[in-house]
Amino acid sequence: MAAKIFIDGEAGTTGLQLRDRLTGRRDFEILSIAPDKRKDPHERKRLLNAASARIRMSANASSTPLMWRSSACLTRRQRKA
Repeated sequence: MAAKIFIDGEAGTTGLQLRDRLTGRRDFEILSIAPDKRKDPHERKRLLNAASARIRMSANASSTPLMWRSSACLTRRQRKA
């Protein structure tokens, strides 16, 4: 059984880029929220609970998850500095 990944915030620029990079892989399944349910907390909770891994995308660069702060994946703010 393949792992299931939910990208919380996949409608944003970084979320879309991440989804594009992961699309086509067969070692996991990407769970997506329907566009009309993006703001529905119950649907979001259902997908978060169904996923074996979750990636939280944030509009605020200062609260970007630690896994995205490696030297290979710098935020836009860090690249400009």
